[in-house]
Amino acid sequence: MQPPSRRRIVAVSPDDGSAIDLKQPEFAAFLAWMVPGLGHLYQGRTKKGAVYMSVILTLFVVGLWLGDGRVVYASWRPNDTRWWFVCQAGIGAVAGPAVVQSVSMTGTNHEPFWLAGWMTPPLTEGQLVSREFADRLVTHDPYIFEQDFWDRPPYKQFRADQISMWHHKLGR
Repeated sequence: MQPPSRRRIVAVSPDDGSAIDLKQPEFAAFLAWMVPGLGHLYQGRTKKGAVYMSVILTLFVVGLWLGDGRVVYASWRPNDTRWWFVCQAGIGAVAGPAVVQSVSMTGTNHEPFWLAGWMTPPLTEGQLVSREFADRLVTHDPYIFEQDFWDRPPYKQFRADQISMWHHKLGR
Protein backbone atom coordinates (compact mmCIF):
# COMPACT_ATOMS: atom_id res chain seq x y z
CA MET A 1 0.00 0.00 0.00
CA GLN A 2 1.30 3.45 -0.90
CA PRO A 3 1.65 6.22 1.67
CA PRO A 4 -1.29 8.70 1.70
CA SER A 5 0.72 11.42 -0.04
CA ARG A 6 1.52 9.17 -3.03
CA ARG A 7 -1.74 7.39 -3.66
CA ARG A 8 -3.92 8.63 -6.46
CA ILE A 9 -7.65 8.97 -6.09
CA VAL A 10 -9.75 9.55 -9.16
CA ALA A 11 -13.42 10.47 -9.06
CA VAL A 12 -15.91 10.43 -11.90
CA SER A 13 -17.67 13.69 -12.71
CA PRO A 14 -21.45 13.31 -12.49
CA ASP A 15 -21.84 15.97 -15.18
CA ASP A 16 -19.92 14.53 -18.09
CA GLY A 17 -18.38 11.29 -16.80
CA SER A 18 -14.82 12.60 -17.05
CA ALA A 19 -12.14 11.61 -14.54
CA ILE A 20 -11.21 14.07 -11.81
CA ASP A 21 -7.81 13.63 -10.20
CA LEU A 22 -8.32 14.35 -6.51
CA LYS A 23 -4.79 15.46 -5.65
CA GLN A 24 -3.84 14.75 -2.03
CA PRO A 25 -7.35 14.64 -0.54
CA GLU A 26 -6.08 15.06 3.04
CA PHE A 27 -4.24 18.26 2.14
CA ALA A 28 -7.22 19.46 0.11
CA ALA A 29 -9.49 18.86 3.11
CA PHE A 30 -7.13 20.89 5.30
CA LEU A 31 -7.12 23.73 2.77
CA ALA A 32 -10.92 23.59 2.54
CA TRP A 33 -11.14 23.91 6.32
CA MET A 34 -8.67 26.81 6.40
CA VAL A 35 -10.55 28.74 3.72
CA PRO A 36 -13.83 27.29 2.43
CA GLY A 37 -13.48 26.39 -1.24
CA LEU A 38 -9.68 26.49 -1.28
CA GLY A 39 -9.39 22.69 -1.31
CA HIS A 40 -11.59 22.53 -4.38
CA LEU A 41 -9.48 25.18 -6.11
CA TYR A 42 -6.34 23.20 -5.22
CA GLN A 43 -7.80 20.11 -6.87
CA GLY A 44 -8.68 22.03 -10.01
CA ARG A 45 -12.42 22.18 -9.39
CA THR A 46 -12.52 25.93 -9.82
CA LYS A 47 -16.25 26.51 -10.29
CA LYS A 48 -17.20 24.49 -7.21
CA GLY A 49 -14.40 26.12 -5.19
CA ALA A 50 -15.45 29.61 -6.27
CA VAL A 51 -19.08 28.92 -5.37
CA TYR A 52 -18.23 27.51 -1.92
CA MET A 53 -15.74 30.25 -1.19
CA SER A 54 -18.00 33.11 -2.24
CA VAL A 55 -21.19 31.81 -0.62
CA ILE A 56 -19.78 30.64 2.73
CA LEU A 57 -17.44 33.57 3.30
CA THR A 58 -20.10 36.07 2.19
CA LEU A 59 -22.59 34.59 4.66
CA PHE A 60 -19.95 34.71 7.40
CA VAL A 61 -19.00 38.34 6.72
CA VAL A 62 -22.62 39.49 6.40
CA GLY A 63 -23.43 37.71 9.66
CA LEU A 64 -20.55 39.47 11.40
CA TRP A 65 -21.72 42.79 9.98
CA LEU A 66 -25.35 42.25 11.02
CA GLY A 67 -24.31 41.23 14.53
CA ASP A 68 -21.82 44.08 14.89
CA GLY A 69 -18.91 41.62 15.10
CA ARG A 70 -20.33 40.08 18.25
CA VAL A 71 -22.20 36.98 17.12
CA VAL A 72 -19.15 34.77 16.76
CA TYR A 73 -17.27 34.45 20.01
CA ALA A 74 -15.78 31.61 21.99
CA SER A 75 -16.47 31.42 25.69
CA TRP A 76 -15.97 28.58 28.15
CA ARG A 77 -16.83 30.51 31.31
CA PRO A 78 -19.37 29.05 33.74
CA ASN A 79 -22.94 29.95 32.69
CA ASP A 80 -21.62 31.22 29.33
CA THR A 81 -20.38 28.10 27.57
CA ARG A 82 -20.74 28.60 23.82
CA TRP A 83 -21.01 25.01 22.56
CA TRP A 84 -22.37 26.23 19.23
CA PHE A 85 -19.03 27.91 18.59
CA VAL A 86 -17.66 24.41 17.91
CA CYS A 87 -20.07 24.25 14.95
CA GLN A 88 -19.16 27.78 13.87
CA ALA A 89 -15.48 26.80 13.96
CA GLY A 90 -16.25 24.35 11.17
CA ILE A 91 -16.13 27.30 8.78
CA GLY A 92 -12.38 27.22 9.23
CA ALA A 93 -9.61 29.54 10.21
CA VAL A 94 -11.81 32.63 9.91
CA ALA A 95 -13.35 31.64 13.27
CA GLY A 96 -9.88 31.44 14.84
CA PRO A 97 -9.78 35.07 16.01
CA ALA A 98 -12.67 34.30 18.38
CA VAL A 99 -10.48 31.77 20.20
CA VAL A 100 -7.61 34.26 20.35
CA GLN A 101 -9.91 36.94 21.78
CA SER A 102 -11.37 34.56 24.38
CA VAL A 103 -7.95 33.42 25.57
CA SER A 104 -6.71 37.01 25.67
CA MET A 105 -9.69 38.17 27.75
CA THR A 106 -9.20 35.44 30.34
CA GLY A 107 -5.40 35.68 30.31
CA THR A 108 -3.18 37.95 32.35
CA ASN A 109 -3.83 41.03 30.17
CA HIS A 110 -7.62 41.00 30.67
CA GLU A 111 -8.17 42.78 27.36
CA PRO A 112 -8.84 41.69 23.78
CA PHE A 113 -5.92 40.98 21.48
CA TRP A 114 -7.41 43.12 18.69
CA LEU A 115 -8.31 46.62 19.77
CA ALA A 116 -11.46 46.70 17.64
CA GLY A 117 -13.01 44.16 20.01
CA TRP A 118 -14.74 42.09 17.33
CA MET A 119 -15.30 38.44 18.24
CA THR A 120 -14.63 39.31 21.90
CA PRO A 121 -16.83 37.53 24.46
CA PRO A 122 -19.20 39.86 26.32
CA LEU A 123 -18.16 41.08 29.73
CA THR A 124 -19.97 39.45 32.61
CA GLU A 125 -20.70 40.84 36.04
CA GLY A 126 -17.57 40.75 38.18
CA GLN A 127 -15.15 40.25 35.28
CA LEU A 128 -11.77 41.95 35.56
CA VAL A 129 -10.51 43.98 32.60
CA SER A 130 -7.48 46.15 32.05
CA ARG A 131 -7.82 49.87 32.73
CA GLU A 132 -7.06 50.65 29.09
CA PHE A 133 -9.81 48.35 27.83
CA ALA A 134 -12.31 49.78 30.33
CA ASP A 135 -11.46 53.31 29.19
CA ARG A 136 -11.87 52.29 25.53
CA LEU A 137 -15.28 50.79 26.29
CA VAL A 138 -16.43 53.92 28.12
CA THR A 139 -15.25 56.08 25.22
CA HIS A 140 -16.59 53.99 22.32
CA ASP A 141 -19.60 52.02 23.62
CA PRO A 142 -22.65 54.24 24.21
CA TYR A 143 -24.13 51.72 26.66
CA ILE A 144 -21.13 51.51 29.00
CA PHE A 145 -20.32 54.25 31.50
CA GLU A 146 -17.54 54.86 34.00
CA GLN A 147 -19.97 53.88 36.79
CA ASP A 148 -20.18 50.36 35.30
CA PHE A 149 -16.70 49.60 36.68
CA TRP A 150 -15.34 49.20 40.19
CA ASP A 151 -11.73 50.12 40.73
CA ARG A 152 -9.70 46.99 41.55
CA PRO A 153 -6.04 48.00 41.01
CA PRO A 154 -4.38 47.21 38.68
CA TYR A 155 -7.65 46.29 36.93
CA LYS A 156 -11.23 47.43 36.75
CA GLN A 157 -14.12 45.12 37.55
CA PHE A 158 -17.21 45.20 35.37
CA ARG A 159 -20.42 45.37 37.36
CA ALA A 160 -23.06 44.98 34.64
CA ASP A 161 -23.99 42.41 32.00
CA GLN A 162 -22.75 43.33 28.53
CA ILE A 163 -24.80 40.71 26.70
CA SER A 164 -28.03 42.34 27.89
CA MET A 165 -26.65 45.63 26.57
CA TRP A 166 -26.04 43.97 23.18
CA HIS A 167 -29.60 42.63 23.16
CA HIS A 168 -30.95 46.09 23.98
CA LYS A 169 -28.90 47.62 21.16
CA LEU A 170 -30.17 45.01 18.68
CA GLY A 171 -33.76 45.58 19.80
CA ARG A 172 -34.34 42.28 21.59
